[in-house]
Amino acid sequence: MIKGEFYLKHDAFVLDVQFNFLSNTIACVFGASGSGKTTFLKCIAGLIKPDQGIFSFKNVNIQNNTSSFFIKPQDRNIALCFQEVYLFPNLTIKNNLLYGYNRINKSERKIPYEVVVDALSLTDLFTKNVLELSGGEKQRISLARAILMSPKLLLLDEPINSLDPDSKEVVLNFLLELHTEYSLPMIYVSHSQQEIRQISKKVFLMEDGRMHKV
Repeated sequence: MIKGEFYLKHDAFVLDVQFNFLSNTIACVFGASGSGKTTFLKCIAGLIKPDQGIFSFKNVNIQNNTSSFFIKPQDRNIALCFQEVYLFPNLTIKNNLLYGYNRINKSERKIPYEVVVDALSLTDLFTKNVLELSGGEKQRISLARAILMSPKLLLLDEPINSLDPDSKEVVLNFLLELHTEYSLPMIYVSHSQQEIRQISKKVFLMEDGRMHKV
C-alpha cells in the first residue's frame, strides 16, 4: 500500500491531499496545470518537505513530520521523471542513462539496460551531444534514466508530452509491460484524458491542491 497525507501552504496555493494506492497498480493523477500534481509528486519523492506530511510505502515509513522522521530523497529508491527534462550536459548520452544505473548494486538492477535502450530506440542517439537533442529525444532519455534505477516506485510527470503520437503509443505500451513484467508500481500524472484511459483505471482528479477519486 502507498498511503499518506501532505499539507503544504505556499503563498496563495495550498496542497492538502490524503492518498491510498495499492502498491501493485498504476495510479493516475489527472488535472489542469497549476492544480498541484507536480508538487504532489515532489512531496512523495522527498524533494519538497511539506508543512505536515506522513508517507509510507508497503508498510515502511518514509516520513512522518510529527516525529521529525524523514528519509532523504536519495535513500527512498523512488525515481521521478520530470515534465521538464534535466540532463547533464557535461556527460555523454550513454553516461546520462547510466548515472542512476551505476549507483545501485548489481543485485538491485532488476530492469536490464538493453531492454530499456531497445524499447525506447535510444542507440541511434548515442552519437549526439546532449545539446543537440530534440525535446522528444530528451524526454525518452530522461524516462529511460529513471527506469534504469530499478526503483521501488516510479513517478511520471507528463512523461510523453513532447513525443509524437506513434512514440507516445510505444512508450505507454512499454510502461505497461514494465509494470506487468517487473511489478513496478507507478504514479502517472497527466492532463491528457486519452493517456490516462490507456494506462490505468485507477484515476484521481487533482483540483486546487486537493485530490479526489474518479
